Amino acid sequence: MYRNLSLTTGGVWLVGLILTFLTACNQQMISQQDEASISVPANDSELDATQAEENNPSETASESGDDQESANMPQVVSGAYLSCDRSFNSEDRDIDHYVIQCGLRDQQSNILLEKGQRSEAEIWQVLGLPASLLQKLAIQVDPSNNFWQAVFLFSDLGPAEVSQIKEQAIIDLQLNNGQNFQSNSQDPSFSLGVQWQHLDGDTPPDHTLVAGSEISGTVDLHLCRIYVNGHLLPGKLLDEADFSDTGGSCFSVSNGNSVLATFDSNLPFDGLVVPNGGNRPDTSLTNLTWVAVGDDPAQPLPPSMYPSGYLADGRLLYSCRALQAGPAPAGEQGANDDDGEMTPGYLIAGERICRYEYFGEKLADKFEILTIKQ
Repeated sequence: MYRNLSLTTGGVWLVGLILTFLTACNQQMISQQDEASISVPANDSELDATQAEENNPSETASESGDDQESANMPQVVSGAYLSCDRSFNSEDRDIDHYVIQCGLRDQQSNILLEKGQRSEAEIWQVLGLPASLLQKLAIQVDPSNNFWQAVFLFSDLGPAEVSQIKEQAIIDLQLNNGQNFQSNSQDPSFSLGVQWQHLDGDTPPDHTLVAGSEISGTVDLHLCRIYVNGHLLPGKLLDEADFSDTGGSCFSVSNGNSVLATFDSNLPFDGLVVPNGGNRPDTSLTNLTWVAVGDDPAQPLPPSMYPSGYLADGRLLYSCRALQAGPAPAGEQGANDDDGEMTPGYLIAGERICRYEYFGEKLADKFEILTIKQ
């Protein structure tokens, strides 16, 4: 085997995921009593503003009539479609939760429409499901988010319920101008072009996304994530056949230490694959791309970073990669190129350091971050 490292498993997958959406922003999470649908307004502050206008008609009357009428006229959104992505889920893993992320996109550019391009009020809801499933749903809406505008989290599910959501859930968006947009699992709408596939020690398939290398380019590194102690930790995945062994190994870091998941570690892990991507696909076959981040703290991080995991306290983790150069510890393996080779790891939300595993935890302030193409 490549290296023999282990970490005791524990925790529950869903705990971190729920915390992620509870702490990501200050939007409320709601549950549904209506049997047909569950809905949430886009922004509480918009409701407050509407109520204030109703309570103070003299203030609005003092404004220019023509300007006020023009400002309040609902604008028709043309050339847009509702896109919903389900790639955060490991579709072939037995799970008790399900996540759908949605946004309104421009048909030509696939870029999310900003708030000013849409409507002053909007309602998100789920149709097509019974009340028993809607009671297990929480919706988080964040119109300012550059990744998705609404996140739908179903929890405490059985296998049959997961299948029912996949097949029957219809996401519905209503704008205050009367326009309506819908999306379901059969819609050929915007897709990231990737999918998490559970491996748990299995050999990475040929269509696993290539994200880096080791030992002068002789070993491919792919993207993976490990379920451990309530965390979902992104990392680097390699094929043990490159080291005259069998199966696959996922390496990540936690609290400064290496974490390794293999076929005998009892730590579940996923690999990021490109369906129909052929042999050794890269991001050119997806709607993801790597963006360089420098060591200048004044440089803002890209707005559309791709979340691929989380910590147990709810902070999101984003896949990154940094250059690792030079020799490995004596006797461990061959050396990397002197100029360095890209090694995948993760960035913690709120930080600008890429953490990755290379015989222990390594930190880099110059790196590349995986983002959605804009």
